[in-house]
Formats: sequence, structure tokens, C-alpha cells
Amino acid sequence: MSPIDLAGARARLAAATPGPWRRYGNVKHRVCYLATIDRGRIFVLDFERWGFGQAQPRFQVRNRMVPLGKMEAEGEAYSPIWEVAPFGQPRYRDDFQGIAHPDAAFIEHSWADLRDALAEVDRLAAERLAFERALVDIVNDTEADGEDARDRARKALAARPDFEAAIAQLETRRKAAEVTS
Repeated sequence: MSPIDLAGARARLAAATPGPWRRYGNVKHRVCYLATIDRGRIFVLDFERWGFGQAQPRFQVRNRMVPLGKMEAEGEAYSPIWEVAPFGQPRYRDDFQGIAHPDAAFIEHSWADLRDALAEVDRLAAERLAFERALVDIVNDTEADGEDARDRARKALAARPDFEAAIAQLETRRKAAEVTS
């Protein structure tokens, strides 16, 4: 597994239209777009007709590509999420506010999912830093639970990618403590 490019992910998240997002549209007027769910529906993505054909999103359903206008016939698991009526109920408008297809949901939630994942990375990094600082304190504490506690702390520190620098820093602090005592 490749390391996560956190700087790149943060830059892409910062450059993207802030979410959360949702798919909206109207099948009668053949409109589909991805937009924010607040702040006045800022458009993120829509479709434009090229040439003589009409553009609409298509998703794979049971190994075939199905256009949005025909998704309802594939069942509730793939249907547009109607704005004014639940699946299978009569509706007086053709406006929808989401697409039940799993790929559409993945795209729709990607902004928020990345934001939350990066927040968790930040939380774990802060937790690790606090843990490492506590280990450094144990290693430097000559009164700690004997040599066994210091050895356990050294082993935990050995998992750090910058282990050599961490040990050199600990040795410098230890020597400084010996000189002052």
C-alpha cells in the first residue's frame, strides 16, 4: 500500500467546492447536477449536450449502463430519490434530490468523507505525538519504574520513523540532566 499523500489530499479538498453535496435534477426537463445542499445550491457538476445527442448520467446496473431517465425501472436501489414522493408513490413533480445508485452516493459523499478522514488523521497524529512525548519523559525519568520501564519506552520509540534522531535527542537530554545533578 502506498503512503497517503496527505498534503495533496488537503490541497484537493481546499480547492474543491466545499460540501456537503447532493445530486439534484428533473427527469422531465432532462437536467441533472451535483450541487451543495446549502448556501443556495452552488453547482459542482452538471451535464451539457454535445452534438445532436442529449447528455445524462449513466450508471452500471447488473453489468450494463443505464441512463438516469430509466433508473427507476431498475428498482429502488438504483432509483432517483424523488423530492416530493417516496419510491413507488405517485408524484406531481419530476424533481429529484439524489440518486440511490452506490457510485452516485460515493461521488456525492466524497468531499465530506475526505474531510472527515483528514480530521481523523489529524486527531491520530496529535494522539501519537502526545504518546511519544510521554515515552520521552519516561525514558528521561531516572526515577521511573526501574530500567524495565525505560526499556519498554525505548522499544515503543523504536517504531518511530525518525528513531535515530529521537534516541540522539534523548541521550542529549539525559547527559544534560546528569551534568546538572
